[in-house]
Amino acid sequence: MKRIPLKEARASLGKICNAAVHGRVPIEITRNGSDGAVLISRQDYDELQRDHLRWKAHECREALASGEVPAGTVVVTRDNLDAWRNASDEEWAAGELNA
Repeated sequence: MKRIPLKEARASLGKICNAAVHGRVPIEITRNGSDGAVLISRQDYDELQRDHLRWKAHECREALASGEVPAGTVVVTRDNLDAWRNASDEEWAAGELNA
């Protein structure tokens, strides 16, 4: 991956974007020599997102198959739904409605 200081990136942003989009080359933009941000093409980003979602779906299927609740899942019960449906504006504003 090519590394470019932020100052240089500012001066040649169009050229850097073209390299990321057309050359499909990820470019790391550093700040004071440290890790910063990575610029990638939209196509590469979409592929990463799709792969991530597929992996999360796989993890969820495995957890459910073993009888577990997938990590990061909020379990909502009928009681929660009833409480939310009947909640006052004050309860919503106070953040008192948890699952």
